[in-house]
Amino acid sequence: MKYIDVETVVESYKGFQDCMTNKSWGYLALLKGCNDSIRPLIPYEVNIDVVSNFLEGIFNLSQTKRQYDGGRSLYVVFSNKWDHYFIDQGRYSPNIYDVAVWAYRRKGFPDNVTEEKVLDDFAEEFNIPFSIIKESFNTQHKAISFTNALYSEQILKTKLARIGVDVSKNNIDAKKGGVVASPGEISRGPFVQTLYAGLDITDYVLILQSNYNTLYGGKTKSGSSPKAITSVDDSPLNPFITAIRTKPFLLLAGISGTGKSRIVRELAFKSCPEYLQDKDGTMPGNYCMIEVKPNWHDSTELLGYYSNMNKSYQFKKFVKFLIKAKMNPEVPFFVCLDEMNLAPVEHYFAEMLSVMETRKHPKMEGTDEVNKDVIKTGAVVESQYFKEWTWTDVNSSTHTKTNMSDMDWYRAFFDVAKDSEEEAQISKYQYERTLQKEGLTLPDNVIIIGTVNMDDTTHQFSRKVIDRAMTIEMNGGKLSNMFGGSKNLEYLPKEEQKKWQKSFQQLYVNADEVLEAHPNEAEDIIEKVPAKLDNINKALKGTPFEVSYRVLNELTIMVGVLLDSKKEGENIDDIINQALDYILLMKILPRIEGDSDMFNLSREFKQENHVEYNNRLEWLMALAPEIKTKEHEDDDYRQTAREKIKEMMERLKNQEFTRFWP
Repeated sequence: MKYIDVETVVESYKGFQDCMTNKSWGYLALLKGCNDSIRPLIPYEVNIDVVSNFLEGIFNLSQTKRQYDGGRSLYVVFSNKWDHYFIDQGRYSPNIYDVAVWAYRRKGFPDNVTEEKVLDDFAEEFNIPFSIIKESFNTQHKAISFTNALYSEQILKTKLARIGVDVSKNNIDAKKGGVVASPGEISRGPFVQTLYAGLDITDYVLILQSNYNTLYGGKTKSGSSPKAITSVDDSPLNPFITAIRTKPFLLLAGISGTGKSRIVRELAFKSCPEYLQDKDGTMPGNYCMIEVKPNWHDSTELLGYYSNMNKSYQFKKFVKFLIKAKMNPEVPFFVCLDEMNLAPVEHYFAEMLSVMETRKHPKMEGTDEVNKDVIKTGAVVESQYFKEWTWTDVNSSTHTKTNMSDMDWYRAFFDVAKDSEEEAQISKYQYERTLQKEGLTLPDNVIIIGTVNMDDTTHQFSRKVIDRAMTIEMNGGKLSNMFGGSKNLEYLPKEEQKKWQKSFQQLYVNADEVLEAHPNEAEDIIEKVPAKLDNINKALKGTPFEVSYRVLNELTIMVGVLLDSKKEGENIDDIINQALDYILLMKILPRIEGDSDMFNLSREFKQENHVEYNNRLEWLMALAPEIKTKEHEDDDYRQTAREKIKEMMERLKNQEFTRFWP
């Protein structure tokens, strides 16, 4: 066990004392108490004991700390300026190394601790993404020294006294002065009380001691509010990220050679942590390529099967990859089903399609409260097969899993070396043999992406499959865009990895969760979103292409996803139109195909429904939103619904038949 050296701690105090006030530490304590990434305008219920014990621990210099256990809560709402606080509150921004060292001055670290590890822990525990740390703090490097033994508080007091700090009352503050009360006594102490004493702090946070829901009718988040999504909006991959956060099953369509499978690998490279990276830099450990074969007529090549000869379950690469994802819950894992429609999709993927529809946020054990951090599904492989699974070790003696620890089982199942970096990372998760208890469920960090070519060598997609997927068409773009693309298949620095990992998090599985997370926009969503789809169904009435509740649910989820990363100046109508454009492209237009008779509108129909359009595609064109986007002629992945409908209308005019697929 390693601890931060006392000299480093004293230097950190000298560093922050002119730019961190008592208000600053109180604000930091509130961030810690939220137990989740901060999202503006969402009320958080903060446990006062968490705040009190944190402040007591870092500012009371007595060897014995008081423990707070009052069971009371604060209710806080952060403004849109919450991340500017540390920039605005002093003459200059505090150095992040000084702040992290003081916050962790008595924390024990593993023997292999690094300065990077200290900052990683700080960013996670205080719910401040690295992107905001870089903007809000001085990040100039300062060395952190570690020692094998924890110093006593008396030694620290002695060294602080030498630099002029008043430690006579066993308490210190950020300005070299003593305090009246114990820091953790926030009802009269110097931190949270003074945090809200001045009007300047109201620009950043609203603090209440009464239940926010009772006073304002809001939906209070008790330590499980939606996570803030780290922005990667400048990336041309943003349409993929938006689709994944809506539903983690994508179809990438296009002619051969347009880079469909390459995109999946690029997403894996960008989010792959160091311990899962291969030495050659060719195949990230969070990426799995499954080559679909034309002779697949059941799910055995994906999900495996029970062998009567061996009396055990035969696990396939896909299942092993899902298990690995389950043991790395913070990392997105990407499955690429290459040439997915070489075989009929329903034949080999039926179980997976059904399991995806069981996604839900489970209730926390022993409570009625929903755990928004986890998405559960039904079992992909039943628990009985994991109870029976065996292997033979080097001594040829057979052991069942019940004789093995989780880590022994993990080493054997994945052929991972003992004491490897990967094993060290996995060991921090308590797996508790859930495979034996509940079977293999679909992990919520797994993203399945199928690549498809629509030609005479492949099978058509049924509407059942299209309904359950998000479709993105890749037309290739400019050939010159190929140059420089090799740099996209490289591992990123750790900070960038974390940003991409956060970007794939799925917060919603049903429309009601979107309404709960965005109460200010809920009325507009309820009124406007179903009306948009009702109008589209009028245009498709009498055809097999009408949409139902599943599309409405996913359109609402996409509205929530876009609200989570709303840009300045965007209003709810802009968001709904953007979401409708995506849903038209990804879920509605791919269902549509037929000849002129399918699309032409009779004179009687037009008179009866007061419609002026000659065919259904013209009608859809009028219903599709006009999206105000920047020029995207160099963007391989961006096409508006209006552009696609125009393309389909041209095909109908020239060939008397049209469809979404090229």
